[in-house]
Amino acid sequence: IINMNRFVAVLLSLLIAFPLLGQQNKKQEEKSFREKVEATKVAYFTEKLNLTPQEAQVFWPVYNKWWGERQEAYKKVHESVDAIVKLEEKGGYSDPQMKKLIKQYAQNLALEAEIFDMYVDEFYKILPTEKVAKIFVAEKGFRDILTKMWREKKNHKSENKKPEVK
Repeated sequence: IINMNRFVAVLLSLLIAFPLLGQQNKKQEEKSFREKVEATKVAYFTEKLNLTPQEAQVFWPVYNKWWGERQEAYKKVHESVDAIVKLEEKGGYSDPQMKKLIKQYAQNLALEAEIFDMYVDEFYKILPTEKVAKIFVAEKGFRDILTKMWREKKNHKSENKKPEVK
């Protein structure tokens, strides 16, 4: 009975531990992927903008702050659009309800534009106009690279999956 209890305890421990190990491995893979994306982004932008070490030192903190604020504003815009879509699909709404959501959407779009304007002015303070323009060119190019990285990651995951037995 003692050996059986011990066996059951070990078996339960293993059953609990394996999924947790898989989750940790998945989290580590995601962290590793994010780090790879960030390193690629820094290298790509630094090259495309032809940043000097001094420029890079002042550029990256401003750019990263801008990126974070953009992400927050982008999230608000999409949340407000989602709210409009949900209410419209649900139907039976009042004009004031919908007007309130549309106004919120417009305010969130305006916030996005305000953040853009504010940071463009900040970039002009630290970089020449030619390099400020290259920020936006580099962003488009990096989006293409990021799309490719995501596809490769997705393909790599699907290649590592075991085929289903039917």
